[in-house]
Amino acid sequence: MAVPVQVHLVNVTYRSLSFDGNKTHVLSRIVARPDFCDATRHAIVSQLNKLSFDSNRQHILHLINERLKTGATH
Repeated sequence: MAVPVQVHLVNVTYRSLSFDGNKTHVLSRIVARPDFCDATRHAIVSQLNKLSFDSNRQHILHLINERLKTGATH
């Protein structure tokens, strides 16, 4: 998936999905993609305040940090 498409998907996820659980699910799937990249990471992290629950924000940050540790971002 091209970078602009990933960033658009992140933006639509935050804007359009009502429930934190649904947002968290989509975002975690994006983070898990082999082509997850810095632009997508920035789009996710810069809007984390749109998740209502701290536990969901922490979960997404944990997933991103694990990706960064393995050097799996493009």
